[in-house]
Parts: sequence; C-alpha cells; structure tokens
Amino acid sequence: GIHWFTGSGLHTEAAQNLFDGIKNAADVKSMTLFISFSCGLSGLIIFIIAAFNFFRHCFSFGRSCSDKKTPSRIYTYAGMCSAVFFIVSGFFENTWFNFRSALLFWIVVGVTAVASRAGASEELSHIDDDMRLPEIETY
Repeated sequence: GIHWFTGSGLHTEAAQNLFDGIKNAADVKSMTLFISFSCGLSGLIIFIIAAFNFFRHCFSFGRSCSDKKTPSRIYTYAGMCSAVFFIVSGFFENTWFNFRSALLFWIVVGVTAVASRAGASEELSHIDDDMRLPEIETY
C-alpha cells in the first residue's frame, strides 16, 4: 500500500495504483517525488537535513580559511557546486534513476566532506603551531 511516512519502496504495486502508467517508483521523473514516494516523508526530511548539514559545514569551512587558495577549499567549493547541480537538476529529472550517477553523487559528497574536514584540521594545526610557547634554551 501507500505509506506516507515510511514510503512504499522502489518496486511495488503502490506505484501502479498511485500513478497510471508508471511501473515502479524509479519511473517518477522528479528526484523529490522519487524520494517522497520510495522513502516517504521521513526519507525526504532526512535527505533535506543531511544536505543542509553538508552545505553548512562546507560554507563554514570555506569562510574560515585563512588562505583562500588552499586546494582543500577549492575542492570543497567544487564538490559543493556539483552537489548543487545534481540536486537542482533533480527537481526536473530523476537523476537517481541512473544508479551510476547516484553513486557518483555520493562519492563526490564523501570526497568533498573529507576535503573540508582535512582542510579544517590543517587550519587547526596552523593555529596550534602559532600558539606554542617558544622553546627555552637551558645551559
């Protein structure tokens, strides 16, 4: 049946009952409809929260960089741009339908998260080096 909170899954008869001519949830042509239909309201909320946290972390890292030309900052912004493109194109077309592109999306999100965290830890290590007390020479 149709489960509005948990979704109806990918390949069920609920898709045929809800939409005429659609064989399964993967045939829905909008990413938000696909997530809502297959994962329900809970899946859509979890995806929105995860995307919000991803972008919030990336933007805070990008703003906190002391050197604006560090590779990790550039990789973070490049990954964010590709994630934004994937999500915006998902409003008009189901980009999850091709599982290779969905895998590529999650790989880009993972690499971007690693680049921003590596850059953040690199920034913190520079702060630690600056805050160390000078060595006192003893005779």
